[in-house]
Amino acid sequence: AVWRGPAFADFADEEFARTARDRLDEQRLTALEEQAEVRLELGEHALVADELGDLVALHPLRERLRAAQVRALYLAGRQAAALGSYAELREQLAENLGVDPGPGLEALHRSILGQDPRLTAAPSPATSAVRPATNIPAALTELIGRSGAMDQLRTLLAANRLVTLTGAGGVGKTRLALAMASEVVDRFPGGVRLAEFAVLDPTPVPAGRAGAAASPAGVHEVVGAVLGVR
Repeated sequence: AVWRGPAFADFADEEFARTARDRLDEQRLTALEEQAEVRLELGEHALVADELGDLVALHPLRERLRAAQVRALYLAGRQAAALGSYAELREQLAENLGVDPGPGLEALHRSILGQDPRLTAAPSPATSAVRPATNIPAALTELIGRSGAMDQLRTLLAANRLVTLTGAGGVGKTRLALAMASEVVDRFPGGVRLAEFAVLDPTPVPAGRAGAAASPAGVHEVVGAVLGVR
């Protein structure tokens, strides 16, 4: 889904919408702040600096947002603008709330004044690594009551190349498999993929051929070991 405009814009004057609207607006701003920080790590300094201008003007006292703007301006080579944004926030906080910027912003300000080389250092591989590719669908609900099965699956996956979940239809085999696949994505640099075999025609793959391919690889079947059904 794409966010467009204020939440519950058609019900701006309705009491029932205020709490939900405020909560959604806060979630949106937090997401935008996180997005800005990630984009800065990716080197999009000038773009982020330009795009945050209007958002900061609408929310001038949000320190995390302002910190992202100050850092973006500095990394984009606009040191004077970065220091000006910090000074503006400091003045507005003093006038409106009677407080100073938080420790994080003050530390950022000192780093800019001191030309701290760590501000422009490239992110380490650990922080810049791209998550392995996957087409595993996001779960719409929480997996409840399957912690024991998940523990067994973890043990089986640690010792086997292939684990097969079998059981009657509707007992939750697919849901369990998807939950485990989502959990282990980062362990497989090549990615974790969902293959929908149910829609394929098995005729072109004779059973003998499939068995011949599986046997040398040491593949074995674990029947009902996790779900406890046969």
